[in-house]
Amino acid sequence: MLNTQHIQTRRDAAEASNSVPLLTIPQAAAFLNIGKRTLQSLAAERKLAQIKIGRCTRFDHSDLLAFIEGQKNKALGWKGGKSA
Repeated sequence: MLNTQHIQTRRDAAEASNSVPLLTIPQAAAFLNIGKRTLQSLAAERKLAQIKIGRCTRFDHSDLLAFIEGQKNKALGWKGGKSA
């Protein structure tokens, strides 16, 4: 007898992975417009989340977007005063 809950979970996982695939090192570096070594350094320093699957390293698109948001500086205006 098959466990339908297990099959349903695997289907859901497959559908989710088809909608937003994990990015390879070259793909993630291109997305961030940085070099592969810079990307690997950021991941090694734990400044950027990475996913290890065996010997493969992958990056989640949402983690890359969160990294970009974290790197943004707020504009304060001229000489650090309040912007108009």
